[in-house]
Amino acid sequence: MLSRVSALIAIAPVFGASQVPAQVKVLLSIVLSLVVWPLAFSAMKSQSVPTEFYPLALALIGNAMIGLAMGFVVGLTLMAVQMAGTILDLQVGFTVAQTFNPEIADLAAPLTQLQYLYAVLLFLLANGHYMLISALGQSFALLPASALQIPSGSSLEFVTQLTSDALLNGITIAAPAAAVMLVVDLSFAYLSRAVPHMNIFFVGTPAKIIIGLVLMVAVLPMTAFLFGHIVAHSPYDLSSALGALEH
Repeated sequence: MLSRVSALIAIAPVFGASQVPAQVKVLLSIVLSLVVWPLAFSAMKSQSVPTEFYPLALALIGNAMIGLAMGFVVGLTLMAVQMAGTILDLQVGFTVAQTFNPEIADLAAPLTQLQYLYAVLLFLLANGHYMLISALGQSFALLPASALQIPSGSSLEFVTQLTSDALLNGITIAAPAAAVMLVVDLSFAYLSRAVPHMNIFFVGTPAKIIIGLVLMVAVLPMTAFLFGHIVAHSPYDLSSALGALEH
C-alpha cells in the first residue's frame, strides 16, 4: 500500500511539488496509507498476500506503477495549461527570457510559469486534491494491493488517447490569444512592406509584448472555465485508467 501511495504523492500535482519537503511527502504517504488501510484490507481478504521475496517485490513494483499511472493521468491536466503558456510565449517572443522553474524542473518562459501557477491554483479551487485522494481509495477496491497488475494493450491505448486529449486542450486554451497574435504578426508584415524604412523590430517587439500581456489577462477567465471542465472530467479519466489496468 505504501509503495502505491508514495509513488502517487511523488509525481501528483501539488503533493509532488519540489517545494514540498521530502519529510512532508513521507509523512503524508504514511498517513494516507493508514487512512485507506481498512478499504485496502477488505479488498485483500479474498487474495493471499505474498510473503516470499520475488512475489513481494513484484507486488511492490506493480503498486508503484499504479500510483505513477494515477499521478501521470492527473498531471496531464496541468500539462494542457502549461502547453498553452508555451504557445503564447512563442507567439509573443518571451522564449528568450527563459528561467529555471523548480516546479517542472526545466527552463520555462514567463507566461508558461504564470499559466502553470494559475493552473495549480485552479486545481486546488476545484478540489482536485480531494478528488485525487478519493480516487486513491477507490483504486485499492478495484486493484487490490496484493495482486500484480500487468498493463494491457488497452491501457497503453488509453494513455495515448489521454495524452492526445491533453495536447488538444492546450491548443484550445491558447487558440484565441494565438490567433490574435498571428493577426498582429501579419499586420506588422504588411506595415514593413508599406513603410520599408521603418525599423519594424524596434516598433513591433514592444507592441507584441504589450498586446500579449493584455491578451493573457483577457483569456484568464476562459482558461479557468476550460480548466474547470478538464478537472471535472479527471475522475472519469482515473476510473477509466484503473478499469483498463483491471482488465
